[in-house]
Amino acid sequence: MSRLVVVGSGGAPYRRYAMEALADRYRLGLVLTAPPTWQTAYADAVEVVPPGDAAAVVRAVRRLAEPVGEELGLLTWDELVVEECAAAAATLGLPAMSPDATALCRDKLATRRRLADAGLGSARFRHVHDVAGARAAAAALGYPVVVKPRSLAGSAGVVLAADDDELVAAVAEVLGARYSTLPVRAGVLVEELLVGPEVSVDVATADGRGHVLQVTRKEVGFPPHFEEVAHVVRDYAGTDWYGPATQLALAANAALGVRTGITHTEIRLTARGPAVVEVNARLAGDLIPYVGRVAGGVDQVLVAAEVALGGTPGAPSPATGVARVEFVYPPHDAVLRRLATSAAAATPGVVDVIALAEPGDALRLPPRAVLGRVAALVVTGGSEEECAGVARTARARLAVDLEPLGVPVAAAAS
Repeated sequence: MSRLVVVGSGGAPYRRYAMEALADRYRLGLVLTAPPTWQTAYADAVEVVPPGDAAAVVRAVRRLAEPVGEELGLLTWDELVVEECAAAAATLGLPAMSPDATALCRDKLATRRRLADAGLGSARFRHVHDVAGARAAAAALGYPVVVKPRSLAGSAGVVLAADDDELVAAVAEVLGARYSTLPVRAGVLVEELLVGPEVSVDVATADGRGHVLQVTRKEVGFPPHFEEVAHVVRDYAGTDWYGPATQLALAANAALGVRTGITHTEIRLTARGPAVVEVNARLAGDLIPYVGRVAGGVDQVLVAAEVALGGTPGAPSPATGVARVEFVYPPHDAVLRRLATSAAAATPGVVDVIALAEPGDALRLPPRAVLGRVAALVVTGGSEEECAGVARTARARLAVDLEPLGVPVAAAAS
């Protein structure tokens, strides 16, 4: 059995399915930046290292790789450690995305510049450092504009501004935005608004050849922010945009120097053609690979492991069904008091109801937080419309008790 070392883990609700898939096939070791909790059920050994320390990751992987001679692979799906994982893989000579390509993906300014140099579909942009620079950028690009940080994740700090007043507020929000331990790079991006439906294209690359694994349609909410509220997977190959969008994703990967690894490319289908929103140097988040598996598509987690062990993925089969993940949010900032999922889980067409918060958790809506979700509903149906209907029914059957944020839970219970 091969030894696969996973660096980072993400939270249990979002990544347990991935750990389960790997633990069934590989001797699994973990390198984490915090003491393990739920992860121990899936690994035979765990090493804990300081955040941001690639050299410590190398030492940990070497310890986990014993006995010497066993086939070894190194993998991450955790945005917080993709650069450390890439650096460690390069030091150890293991198949993985290069540190240079990973760094280009992690810096949205570097991504934009590289795509522009390659003549690929992307947003027009300016890199600015203050409100005056943002005003000049908006004047050149034309309102509305999108203001975003260079290096965060989860749509944190990504704001639409329709006029000067909104621009000033957006710049202040972006400059103050943070996402866990990710570094904050200098300045902000002001970009033209890409108008049109949004999709994502997941690609596995081995020996410089990219293979499209899955195409997913995305729904966003909470304007002027861009919180991802649902994803839908089916076979989109028959649409008029599938070819241009997938070819753009493959070309963007090549332009960024991706020769090995898994990427998640977000694309807007604009009137002038598909345009790249961003390229992520990892498996998709938001349960997207899990939803693809539910839809009868390829298991992206197993493909990622195969690539990490030096394999070459075969031509994947498209999804044979339709599946949707829909995220349930509180109607306002609140503390979760109770969540009961059994009635929702019993709804025909519901595959899974995943609690994303626990009683006592404070849930805040954008812009005060990202991913302030109560639960995820994973459903299947004969069409996208049927899946949306199943999700609506299941949502209505969730029992969610909330207390407006600011009222202590103990006091509210008395």
